[in-house]
Amino acid sequence: SLDNFTRRIKDDLIIKRTIGEHVVQGETDPAVRQFKVDNWYRNLVQQTPVTIFDAELKALVNGAGGGCGGGCCG
Repeated sequence: SLDNFTRRIKDDLIIKRTIGEHVVQGETDPAVRQFKVDNWYRNLVQQTPVTIFDAELKALVNGAGGGCGGGCCG
């Protein structure tokens, strides 16, 4: 819908502006900008804890590594 499209564009612009102000901070070299963004994102992924609140999803994730197959996990 148009509302979803508009919201997505707004969110993308906010993200772009925030990365420009806080990650690349005025860097003009495209290669250096990309390196900084990649490095920032890699650190973000490594440092951000993920908590699964969906019991079925948690059971599937826990079962994926062996275990009991997810039926008895929770």
